[in-house]
Amino acid sequence: MNRGYRKYITPEKNDSLKRARYEALYSDRRILEDVFPNIEKIEIFYTNTHKSIFGNTSKDGVLSFSRQNTAVFAIPCLNNECSYGWYYDLRDDIYNMRCEHLTEYCGEKDCQGQEAPDHPEQSCGGSLKYKINIVYK
Repeated sequence: MNRGYRKYITPEKNDSLKRARYEALYSDRRILEDVFPNIEKIEIFYTNTHKSIFGNTSKDGVLSFSRQNTAVFAIPCLNNECSYGWYYDLRDDIYNMRCEHLTEYCGEKDCQGQEAPDHPEQSCGGSLKYKINIVYK
């Protein structure tokens, strides 16, 4: 049932798209040492938040990557029903930091997804605040 919405997708299609996107994200199994030979360690400190009519959810976390870890810099959105967003990709921030030889970077991202497959006109409500630390060789 289309309901006339431009971006409406079924929950099943959303799950299928989410699975395909994760598979694409994790298909590149290169390790940090191969991708960034001059980096010893990367740490990402973050606060992941989802605001909705049912309340706010927040999660703090730390991701630590040593030279032998897979170089996938993605943090999932806290909204389980998020459509089209699904995760925050921090690759560009890390690539830019390396190009400028920065050791610390703080940023914020809003989830680009929608609240749920049956709410195509409402933004996800997810956001991520993060600090990236890089230790070079």
